[in-house]
Amino acid sequence: MLTEPHTDYLFPKYVRRLLLVIGGLIFYAQYTIFLLGPVLFDGEPGTRVFSAWITLAYLDWTSPADIRVPHLHLLHPLFSAGVGSLFFFLSATIRRGFLSGLIRLLCIPFAVFMAYAANEARKVETYDYRTYEPIILPFGDNTASIGDSQVEMLLGFTMPLFLCLIMFWVILAITIQPIATALCNRWHRPRLKARGDSELP
Repeated sequence: MLTEPHTDYLFPKYVRRLLLVIGGLIFYAQYTIFLLGPVLFDGEPGTRVFSAWITLAYLDWTSPADIRVPHLHLLHPLFSAGVGSLFFFLSATIRRGFLSGLIRLLCIPFAVFMAYAANEARKVETYDYRTYEPIILPFGDNTASIGDSQVEMLLGFTMPLFLCLIMFWVILAITIQPIATALCNRWHRPRLKARGDSELP
């Protein structure tokens, strides 16, 4: 029996496209936070920039002495952002099924964990947990992190946590629906058969 292609997916086409866009935004934001979190600049205590890349370009152009760029690792942020956004890409591309539903549900804790990891990566480290010694900040109390940006934190922390909470219940309901339907049919079939036999003369 032939079925329409869109019925094999969990969500309609426009929702899948939206999930791909959301996954891309989360990947960008978390990659930026993990990559530029160690980049420090001279700012007032509690400073939070609007956009990390714009602030980095502006400081590098106007006052390069006010920023400190350490040796940046490219693969770790790439892997972390990929894990953090994997759930949304899978929800947009994997077809409907019980196993694929379980895979999606298992990806949700990783997405939540990476969101909290991104929230920690934006903070300025003041204590070295390997040597148990305080870290001397380059600008003292005015040291701030470029990774602590409003746009990237909105896309890489707030948005995935909010959407994961909603998507968890949606996917859970869709995943267990066939099981619940099968159990109900199995329970009602003998009762209907018994009722039909009792009505016979």
